[in-house]
Amino acid sequence: MNYPAALFPTNHPIFPPFKDSPRAVYSPLNLTLEPNADPPDAPATDRNAGPNRDVNPAMNAVAGPQSFSPTPDHPWRGNILIVDDTLDNIRLLSSLLVDYGYRVRKAINSDMALLAVEREQPDVILLDINMPGRNGYDTCQLLKQNGETRLIPVIFLSALDDALDKVRAFQVGGADYITKPFHLEEVLARIENQLELQRSRRVIEQQNHRLQEALEALQRSQLEQLRRAQLVGMGQLAAGVAQEMNNPMSFVRCNVGPAMRYVEQLLALVEAYQRALPDPPLAVADCLEAVDLEFVREDFPRLLRAMQHGADRIQGVTTALGVFSQLDESERRLWDLDGAIESAVLLLAQKLRGDGRRAAIAVERGGDDLPKISCYGGQLTWVLIDWLRQAIAAIDRAVEMRRLGGAPMIAIETALDRDDQGNGWVRITIRDNGCGLESCDRPYHYDSRHPEMTDDPALNLHLAASHQVVVGNHGGVLRLEFVPGVGSVFEMTVAAQVDGVGGARL
Repeated sequence: MNYPAALFPTNHPIFPPFKDSPRAVYSPLNLTLEPNADPPDAPATDRNAGPNRDVNPAMNAVAGPQSFSPTPDHPWRGNILIVDDTLDNIRLLSSLLVDYGYRVRKAINSDMALLAVEREQPDVILLDINMPGRNGYDTCQLLKQNGETRLIPVIFLSALDDALDKVRAFQVGGADYITKPFHLEEVLARIENQLELQRSRRVIEQQNHRLQEALEALQRSQLEQLRRAQLVGMGQLAAGVAQEMNNPMSFVRCNVGPAMRYVEQLLALVEAYQRALPDPPLAVADCLEAVDLEFVREDFPRLLRAMQHGADRIQGVTTALGVFSQLDESERRLWDLDGAIESAVLLLAQKLRGDGRRAAIAVERGGDDLPKISCYGGQLTWVLIDWLRQAIAAIDRAVEMRRLGGAPMIAIETALDRDDQGNGWVRITIRDNGCGLESCDRPYHYDSRHPEMTDDPALNLHLAASHQVVVGNHGGVLRLEFVPGVGSVFEMTVAAQVDGVGGARL
């Protein structure tokens, strides 16, 4: 790294120029200038004045840094914590670092250092090794074992210069090692190096965070494209099946009624013959006995009514398939949400039926009749299907965990609301008595006005998809709540728009 020349002035009054004399060295206990130090009987000089301040006024004009005071334009260069049990060392190093623009805090033992770090994390720690009580190695290990402090760089500053001491310092997590007596420019360079590494690490973390967000957005986009492609294919298939089923079933439904009338007429004709010929010929009597006319008279109308009911159900399935084939529509149009709810329930009829593990799930409908509204109908229908599936899964989970209170039930309620301006809003609520989360013990609440995701990734995926449809595409409100022992409530509210522009006047 290239440091500015002002950071290491060659004419600093504390040490002589590099080219003219050997480098100044500071001892660990007091300030000693070698070999150009003042003689022992020389008068004490101020650290900012230097040995030549009174001799060479021109030198004073270009002397090293004076006492530093931070300003908004020139803040502290970094927050340094010095840990050393020798007060002279702390005073000396602290004053030098402050002059160079560093904010310095001091601690004389390990406990004080850990407390200072807990109170405010420094940017760099200068740590002595030999201290009473806990030594520097153990202190560094404690810092590195703590998830909140493990990234703080620790520079060991010690008179121990054996290679094994340095190796151990790096083994316990030290970032650097400076041997006493130290050179000021070396200390500054190593501190600045660690600060630059910290800045680079933060930049990399921010870039990684942005890349992670971009990756997640790309994955969501790919999943959405895949889902849409699947919906298009399934919708085309459903539309074809519905069309193929609709034609013959329409023929059946249209002819069951006339067939019932014909049967009634034929039975009435048989009764008329019986009254006219109470004693029919032997051949006719044998035929009447073989066909069990009384049973046919009672069962045949029931058979035709069952055929009518089955045809109606198949017609409903074809209608639901028609709705499903439109789930990928990307344009607003008037949409029957009541019909969408019925179609969603019909499409999930197989899952609602009972099996060996649980009874059939009862679906209750209540509330207001909804008008047709201008919306992305396929998207809202998909949300309804998705959360009905989630409700069924929650009930199945409660059955498996033996936490289901009462018979399995899903309630669907529709309501029309009005705001202060008279604009209409449609609210659809789905309730179940299952377990919203796998633990079944932790309540949670989600409101799109104050969104906060749960710790369940699968549930968050459904919330994100529904949030995009209800809030992002319709400007509505999405709410989800789970209360242990009670069940879950899913609620979506969208504007009752009839013209694609404003809320409907109800």
